[in-house]
Amino acid sequence: MRTSIRQYDMQRPKFRSGTIPEQALDASWTLKDIGTWRKVKKINEIEGVFYCLYLAIVRLGVGDEERVELVKPVVVVKVPLPSQKSESFFSYLTGRQAKPS
Repeated sequence: MRTSIRQYDMQRPKFRSGTIPEQALDASWTLKDIGTWRKVKKINEIEGVFYCLYLAIVRLGVGDEERVELVKPVVVVKVPLPSQKSESFFSYLTGRQAKPS
């Protein structure tokens, strides 16, 4: 990428851990289940976004487009197991219950 005449950039998606941003639902990211490390296919089952594993690679300044995404970011998410009781994303990550507000 350094020897190319085009400019490239690596970009981290912006989100708060535990939330589900729109980009996670509209196939803008590649999603991996934190429990199995497999690609998530049923987006409606996601309980929360955890961490950006790999950044997006974008090409800058090509034609009329200012930004062309070449590689989607890979983001780790929580998907419940079929036999698992529903629990909060906080308690899943920390192993303890969230304090009542």
